[in-house]
Amino acid sequence: MNEIPLHDLGTGAADLPLFVSKIETLDEVIQTPEPDRHTFYEVLWIKTGEGQHYIDFEGYDIRPNTLFFIASGQIHFWTVPQPSSGYVLLFAEELFQLNGAPSAIIQDFLLFETGNRQAALYVDDAQAAIFDQLFERLLDEHTLQRDGWRAAMQALIQLVLIQAQRLQRPALTLSKLSASAALTRRFRALVEQQFAEAHTVQPYAEALSVTTGYLTEAVREATGLAAGDLIRRRIVLEAKRFLIHTGETVEAISARLCFKNASYFNRFFRRETGETPAGFRQEFRKKYHLSRD
Repeated sequence: MNEIPLHDLGTGAADLPLFVSKIETLDEVIQTPEPDRHTFYEVLWIKTGEGQHYIDFEGYDIRPNTLFFIASGQIHFWTVPQPSSGYVLLFAEELFQLNGAPSAIIQDFLLFETGNRQAALYVDDAQAAIFDQLFERLLDEHTLQRDGWRAAMQALIQLVLIQAQRLQRPALTLSKLSASAALTRRFRALVEQQFAEAHTVQPYAEALSVTTGYLTEAVREATGLAAGDLIRRRIVLEAKRFLIHTGETVEAISARLCFKNASYFNRFFRRETGETPAGFRQEFRKKYHLSRD
């Protein structure tokens, strides 16, 4: 396999970029052992089930009363002995556009922050009752489409995310962002768009109209990491995705990520991970019994 499938949500009812359904009706489509990625966000509420859900390079247990958060661009696949039950919620960030200006709602929630968070949230029965009600309402609004249902869907999705973030990070508040945090959010968005071509801090600083030193310190204040660290981590993440889930050669992956040559890419990958690209591919596939060629 030389390409990782990339799925687009498109538009559903009333041209809205969202979809809600029971998992049971879509299990053969959702819980498959074949890796895929998509341009939208996905929240899964598992009521019953068992097995493993792999999101990028972490394996998570599938248990009753589990929430999974899959960000745009992440690769995931499943190993399940039998179908699960629950709900699936898919939505694009455009759902929250107001007056033509994109809302910052997704960036305000760390649930979808790749590389620095847990993608699974296991909740107790009392907390599960809250999510049961929210997802039942989401499905009801999506199905019946009564007056004001778009606003209701937006509000309910935000309630799901707020409740989940309260449980995952109790000390975190969704208060007004500091200047450093706001700049870091813009920087992360640019990195997501340009990491393959821009490997250093300078082009991002220029795009954000700040100095490289100011950007580095702002990012360090907000995340504890230097701006260059976040860029390199994002490059490594994409390299790992292609190493594991495609049969592309190291040379081809190197070219995808705009390295001068495969030797330079090998040195970069080894410096950042302690392994060669070929060694990482072989070890990971052996560990998880994967064959993606």
